[in-house]
Parts: sequence; structure tokens; C-alpha cells
Amino acid sequence: MNVADFGAVGDGVHDDTDALNAAFRAVAGYAGIVEVHLNGGTYLVDQTKGLIIEENTSVIGTNGATIRANPSLFGWTLADIYGNNTTITGIRFDGNNAVNRVLAIQPGSSHTSILHSIVENASQPNDPNSPSYKQTVVGIMIYGNTEYITIDHCTIRNISSLHGNGSAISRGIYVTVTYNSNEALGRYVAITNSYIHHISPADDGDGIFYQVEDWLTTNNYDVHGLIYNNLFDHNAKRAVKLQANGITVDSNTIINSFHNDNYYAVVDNGALAFSDMYSGISVYGNNTTVTNNTIAGIGAYYAGIELAAGDDVIHNTTIANNSVSNAVYSNVAGTSGIRIGNVSNFTISSNKINHFVNSIWTWQNADSGLISNNQLTAARPNGSGILLSTYVSGMVHHDILVTGNTGTVANKAIDVQPSNYNIMLSNNSITVSP
Repeated sequence: MNVADFGAVGDGVHDDTDALNAAFRAVAGYAGIVEVHLNGGTYLVDQTKGLIIEENTSVIGTNGATIRANPSLFGWTLADIYGNNTTITGIRFDGNNAVNRVLAIQPGSSHTSILHSIVENASQPNDPNSPSYKQTVVGIMIYGNTEYITIDHCTIRNISSLHGNGSAISRGIYVTVTYNSNEALGRYVAITNSYIHHISPADDGDGIFYQVEDWLTTNNYDVHGLIYNNLFDHNAKRAVKLQANGITVDSNTIINSFHNDNYYAVVDNGALAFSDMYSGISVYGNNTTVTNNTIAGIGAYYAGIELAAGDDVIHNTTIANNSVSNAVYSNVAGTSGIRIGNVSNFTISSNKINHFVNSIWTWQNADSGLISNNQLTAARPNGSGILLSTYVSGMVHHDILVTGNTGTVANKAIDVQPSNYNIMLSNNSITVSP
């Protein structure tokens, strides 16, 4: 089917909402998968109505086909995807800064793929009386009870929140559940080979965010998520935040291109962020693997990789073979290449960590760990290597093997606080060279 057969014009002026929805509804009556083609052009959509793409549909765009929100209106979502066996290929979805969310994969959907597409330009209205005024801004929303969702070779960009209750929140890709529901977080979501950039502001702008509130209690299952070979740039707070269990983050490149120019929108009345990015990757869930990633750029990170930050204990985490570098010029106090909170059964191995105040720092309770074969360079005047010590009272580290680590630091090579016990040090070669 071609949307032109349903009256779609694609001239960027005519309202094509009804024609596109008519084409998508027509497909829903078929038992097999039916292709709906958009052959070039810009299809203007009334986002107060929105588009509904139903199951067994393959939407294919050619010659730069663009679905664009009407700039004179403001709506919640540009397009909603329902059901099973839906594929979108080669479409540019332009929210035109006139929607809170560009695409939403609705609860219960499965085997849904978004391929070789662009998802861009979501924001908030400037009318304080609008219900969307302070709502989270999202490029692609993936709701609960979903499975086998694929986002591959896509660009997600220019997702920006302006207002908020204490913090302005935006997500490039947001894997979550419907508020106050009993949904399970989406399983087997694969986000691969994509470019995610300009997600702002510094308050809480994250490239990819997995979130379910009780992931360590009621929803303690593994979601089997995969974040692989993506490029992140200008993600104002974090590139990746994982508040879920059982996710692999592998072979991604995270670039911090901020340089004293990353600002809050609401926090501190719009002040300059204390660090160019808060972190590259933050892990707050169990059974997580973070491997082969490159975290770099001209900007300063507070933490290159953050593992746990709160009262909950995170179990079974591997952080290995990553290259984590901070800005040489950074004067941010207390930065860490790998910052470890309340953790148990963890491996930090074969990472290259450069130019942080603390290369590896356990600042809360940590036990049953291996810190091995990491290469550390802390060239700052107060730069240290491996700190199993903390200013937080009552925190203890135990049953940790520290072995085979090398490098040159300016302050402390390995620091073990007296209250720790069963800390085993062997074959480390970290030189202190002020």
C-alpha cells in the first residue's frame, strides 16, 4: 500500500493525519504483514490527534520521507505503536519541538523494530497552563509488558526539557512502565548501532534510561537488555543510566563534548553544571555487564562509570576492558574513573583509566570483589590510584582482591582504610610520581 492512495500529499503544508491513519487502519485487517510506503515528501501531522501504527505493519520510507508535527500545535506524542510484528524503516520522525514524546511503543507490544530512522525534536510547551508543561521529554518511549524491541541504526537527537518540578527531565530512549501500573519492564530490548546526541539539560538529560521503581524488590527479574555499539555525544547528564537488572552495555563510544557550557534548566536557577557531565554510565541494577566501552571527550566527568549510589546493594556486576578518560584540564573535585557504592560480588578488570582524581574509588560498603589488571594514570597533582577508603562514616570494605594493577599516579597508589578487613594486595605496580 502507498499512503498516496489514501490521500496523503506529503507537501509539508497539507494535513496528512487522517490519510496516514487511514492507511494504517487498512493494514490492521490483514492476517499477514503488509507494507505501507511513504515515497519521499514531508507529511504534516496534527499531533493532537497523533498517528496510530498497529500490528503486522511494515512502514517503509524512501527518499527522506518525513513525518512532521504541526508547529502551530502542541501534542503529547507524534506516533504510537501498538501490537506485534511492527517494523518502521527509513522514516524521519520530526517532533518539531511541538510534542513531549516523538514515538511511543505501547504496553504489550512485541517484535517491534525501528530501523534506519531519525527521531528528533521533542520539547515542552511554554504555556504554564498546559498539562505537558513540566512532563518528561522523550525521543522513543518503550512501555512495560513489551518484549523483543529493536532499535538499530537510528539517530535520536535534540530531545530537550525546559521546565520541571525541581528538575527538568529528558530521555533519548526511555524504557519504563506506565505510571502506577503493574506492568513488567520491557524484556529483550536491543539498542544497537545508533547515534544518540543532544539530550538536555544538565538537570537530568540521559541518552538511554531503563527505569522501574522497585527493580531490586518486586521486579527483581533480568530484562536481558542490550546496548551495543552506539555513539553518544552531548548527553547532558549521562549517556546511559540503568535502574534495572540484567543489562549488557558493550562496545559503545561516549563523547563528552561539553566544555564549561553545560547548564541546568531548573536546578540552581539555571546555573552552570558543576561538571561537564555527571557520568558516562551509571549502573544501579544487578547482573550488569559493562565491557569494551570508550568514555572520553574534551569535557570533565564527575564519574566515568558509576556503580551504585544509594542505600540499595547492587550484586553481580562486571566492569571490564573499558577505556575511561577525563579532561586533562578538569578542576572538578572528587572525580572518579570508576566510582563504587554499595556493591557485592563485583569485578573491575582490565580497564584503562586516565586523569581522574581517584582512578577507582569505593566510597560506600563493598565486598566480595576483584580489582585486577587495570592501567591507571592519575597525573593530576592530587590524583590517586585505588582507594578502598571513604570519608563516609561506618562504611567498610572486605573480601576484595586487588592484583595486577599498574600505572603512575601523583598521590596515593593504593589506600586501604584501617576498618577494612580481608583486603588482599598482590603483584600491583603503581608508581607514585608527584
